[in-house]
Amino acid sequence: MKTAKTLLAACALVLGFAAGSAAAADFPKLEGPILLTSAGQSPDCNTVKVLAQKAKLDNVTFKPMATDADLGDAKTLLITVGVSHKGFGVAGVNLDTESARSKALIGAAKAKKIPVVMIHIGGIEGREAMSQQMLDVVAPSGDAFVVYTQGNGDGYFTKVAGEKPLILAEKPMELIKIFSEHAK
Repeated sequence: MKTAKTLLAACALVLGFAAGSAAAADFPKLEGPILLTSAGQSPDCNTVKVLAQKAKLDNVTFKPMATDADLGDAKTLLITVGVSHKGFGVAGVNLDTESARSKALIGAAKAKKIPVVMIHIGGIEGREAMSQQMLDVVAPSGDAFVVYTQGNGDGYFTKVAGEKPLILAEKPMELIKIFSEHAK
């Protein structure tokens, strides 16, 4: 019985890794011009901007409060998700207005067939109540996901991504390699 359980666990691990590899293989090319924005105004957007620069992503426009008008000729939308109360105060927004802006932006991207890559580099602690509400608004519309492994400890992103590409990063710095590998 113990051997059977061990064998089943090993098979599940292998299948899980194979599914993760397939998802990474289907990940959309990060083609410029790229619009990088925030849903929640957390400083994670600034971190992703720096990591995108280090990865030498081509033609990235950083606009934390981007609207559908800012899409212009963008071919990729990168959207970081995480709420910052301080960021809300500085931007003069709240959860309702930020949710509405994010929905409108993602809706416009979908209408233009621009891939929406959702990024969450906060750990599970970065998923406090308001951040989780923002994730519930944004994540279901993502076409692909890059997530800090510790932020997926409860399997939330695995469930939301479903069959869509999901790349789990052990540490945020891995985004440099991920961005480089998927740049067009």
